[in-house]
Amino acid sequence: MYPELFRIPGIDVPITTFGPMLALAFLVGLSITLRGMREKGYESDPVVTVWMYVVLGGVFGSKLYFTIDNCILYGQPFFQLFFARGGITWYGGLIGGTLVGA
Repeated sequence: MYPELFRIPGIDVPITTFGPMLALAFLVGLSITLRGMREKGYESDPVVTVWMYVVLGGVFGSKLYFTIDNCILYGQPFFQLFFARGGITWYGGLIGGTLVGA
């Protein structure tokens, strides 16, 4: 995997491979779920709505868990970590997505 795909000209913001791969994983999961729902004859509109909330809750939860964990363990500033480009945890995403989905 390439660490950086390209840079947006003019504002010099790098687009790394992680973001597009994360989006692709979410979209593939949604596609598989919707196909299964159609095969069983269920309505798929509520699933897309819940999926959007769960994705946002999962990404927010993973970043929040990482930030709180590193603030406690290493004493790093909260807002600097929260708005940094790196750092998420899968279990924070699981907690955040589950709470929002419930």
